[in-house]
Formats: sequence, structure tokens, C-alpha cells
Amino acid sequence: MNQSANSAQPVAGVGVAPDEVRQDRAALLVIAGLCIAITLAYLDFVALRYADRRFEHHQLIVQGEALSPYRYRVLLPWLAHGIASAVSRWKILPYRTTVGGLYVAFTGIGLTVGFLVFYLYMRRWFPPQTALLGTVYLCALAPFTFLYISFTPWAWWDLAVFTAGIWMAHEARRLSLLCLIIGGSFLRETTVFLAILYFLGRRGADPPRSLLLWTGLYGGSSAAVFLGLRFALGWAPHVGQAEYANPVFHRLVYNVTHVMPALTFVIFFGVLWILAVKELHGKPQMLKNLLWFIPIFLVVHLFGAHMNESRYYYEIAPIIMPLALMSLSPRRTAVRGAG
Repeated sequence: MNQSANSAQPVAGVGVAPDEVRQDRAALLVIAGLCIAITLAYLDFVALRYADRRFEHHQLIVQGEALSPYRYRVLLPWLAHGIASAVSRWKILPYRTTVGGLYVAFTGIGLTVGFLVFYLYMRRWFPPQTALLGTVYLCALAPFTFLYISFTPWAWWDLAVFTAGIWMAHEARRLSLLCLIIGGSFLRETTVFLAILYFLGRRGADPPRSLLLWTGLYGGSSAAVFLGLRFALGWAPHVGQAEYANPVFHRLVYNVTHVMPALTFVIFFGVLWILAVKELHGKPQMLKNLLWFIPIFLVVHLFGAHMNESRYYYEIAPIIMPLALMSLSPRRTAVRGAG
């Protein structure tokens, strides 16, 4: 590619042509339709198939008896519990039926918000067709993420949280990012990664003092939620602690000795891994900075998760996808303001 780094950046004040507005509306409708189909697949492949196990996990969380980290991922279980309790008191639907339906709804909403936000995020750099291509690619992989899981309602919000967080960091919307990190930390503790992503993305763009202060505030806020929930709900043993002599190294050994973790790594982004690091000289500096997060992401998950669960890769999709498509797109069009 022969374009300079400056030409890869969106230009403030650039308008959107009427035909692109129509294309955006059509793209958003396409994505919404795909999300309905994906949610129906989730209902059949996961929600109905593991209904008893899912309700048991829900009860353990709302009763404060689940293992770590599930005991502390309280936002959706408490919300489901509150709504279902009210519905049950009003004798509209049984508590369990309402809980089951709400988790499917939360999944559908999380997926829809995530893919729609991702499309709009991609429009910072790409015309509608290219932005839709990247989003539909991720939609196509959604059923793949349903493997190896039974109850992870918070997982389907990762794309929304990480895309919005990276976008806010790009545009220096610091207070909005702070609110997202605090709220997201009640959803899932990995929201703390947004503090690292802010630091990496803004490095070189912000004064060092400001960069360190905001990074510390983000990390400290997430840590405060992390510790506050543990003091409020009690310190629970980590999942797997009773089953494995060393749960951390057990996961590492599993990830390096089984086929599916490596195969999942290759399948999820495929050739996009390579395209993302090609021709970096012509790509936005903030996105290039975020590539340093990839080894952090991989090391943390190799030790802390079973990497045959492909859902984790949605956390880095806002980094890999735009960089990869910039290597495929013959011309990157400025379509959104940066302010």
C-alpha cells in the first residue's frame, strides 16, 4: 500500500454521502437479522440443551455460593434474579422460566449491541461494504463460540465492551471509558484489560503524566470493584482448585498439549493474523500500538483459560480486524470524524 499513515486516519468534519447513509441503514438491518438467527442458534445449541445446569449456576451466583470468578460476575445474574422475582410475584411466569428467557434475551442483546457497535467502529476507516464484511465475518464465527460452554451469559458482551472501550480510547473519551470500565467490571473481571489498552493506544499521543494518571484510575477502578465484590460476597476458591493440584499450570499444559486450543487460534482469524501485521507503515499509529496487547492477551489466557473456547478472541477483534482489512482494502476512505 502506498498511502501514508496520515491518510489512514479519519478526517474530522468529513460528511457521509446520502448513498452511504442508505448503505449504513441496510448494513445495520443485515447485522440485526443475523443476530436474531445467531440467538435462535444459541437457544437451541446451549440454552435448551443445558437448561438444568444453567439454572443451577444461576442459583449458585445469586445465593453467593458459586466458585470464583463466577460468584463475582454479578451484573446479569442479579438483574435476571430481580426481574424474575418480580414477574413471579405478579404470577405472570414462573421464576425459572423467566430466568431462562432473560438469559437468552441478554445473549441476543449483547451480541446485537456488540456487532452493531463493531460495524460503526469499523466505519471510522472503511466504506460500508468493507465494514460490513468485517462484521459479518465475526457473525459467522458466533456459532463456533457456542462450543464448550453451558453458562457464560457475560461472554457475549465482550465484543461490545472491548470495541466501545477501544473506540473511546481512540477518541479520548476518558470519562465515558471510566464509566464503561466500572460497569463492565461487574460483568466480567477482564474489563481491566481496557486500562492496558488505553495505555497502549494513547502512548505517544498523550503527555506521560496524563497517560499514567488515567491508566491508573482505570486500573484502580476495576480493581476496586474486583476487591469490593470479594469482600462483600466472601472469598471463594477458584474454579478447578479442588480438581487440579495446580489449576494455573493445568490450563497451560492443557492448552499446549491438546489440538483444539491451537486449532481454534488458527481458525478464528485465519489469514487475518498475517494481514494484520503486514504493511504496518501505512496504518494508524494507535491501532499499531494495540498490537502489543496481543501477547499479553495470549499469555494471560494460556495460563487462565481453556483456549479451545473461541469466544475469548472477540476481545481482540477490534484490533485484528481493522488492521487486517487495511491490508486488503485498496483504498481506505475517511468516513468518520475523530473528535
